[in-house]
Amino acid sequence: MWYKDFEVEEIEGVYTIVDYRGDNKQVVIPDKINGKMVTSIGKCAFKANHLTSIIIPNGVTCIERGAFSENHLTEVIIPESVTFIGSSAFSENQNITIKGETGSEAEEYANDNGIPFEVITKINPSDTAMTRTYAHISNGRPTISVKDDIVNKASHYNSTKFEVIEIIEEFELGFHLGNTIKYVLRSGLKDVTKDIEDLEKAEYYLRRHIENLKKKV
Repeated sequence: MWYKDFEVEEIEGVYTIVDYRGDNKQVVIPDKINGKMVTSIGKCAFKANHLTSIIIPNGVTCIERGAFSENHLTEVIIPESVTFIGSSAFSENQNITIKGETGSEAEEYANDNGIPFEVITKINPSDTAMTRTYAHISNGRPTISVKDDIVNKASHYNSTKFEVIEIIEEFELGFHLGNTIKYVLRSGLKDVTKDIEDLEKAEYYLRRHIENLKKKV
């Protein structure tokens, strides 16, 4: 099925983008198609399209192997919802910078593959037209909207005299333990309605860390 410039496949009520045939080189991927969430970017879906920038919407969880390879990407915005990025997903993009949140899968992928990473945060939540994409296009370039310096001094990470990022760095906790601490300490602060969700995320990352340790024994 085609939706505008995107070929999609529906699986269990959600969409995977499997191909792109548009002329626009600065692509904003839709978060919903016909009212259903876009949750995956398929293998090699955007490969070799001469793309220069990509904005991936919140809600996408999977970017498959080679999805954006062999382009001319300089900017890629990846939301925290992405939990899997396949091998070579952004290979052969010589001047690429990945942008995302601290402790995210995007940051881990960038670090593992020697790609520059730039920390951003969710945009002003009152801008309802933009909250699904983390960013918007202004004069042909992606821009990020930030409120009250929430990039460097987010209140939900600075509720005490110790900043969460400083604790993670001081103890060299790494990805899984760093995320465990992050979600425990922000629980009930970033969004009081997601207290349990934050603690479940902390439990998930701690469990992953323990499983990795067991594999080494």
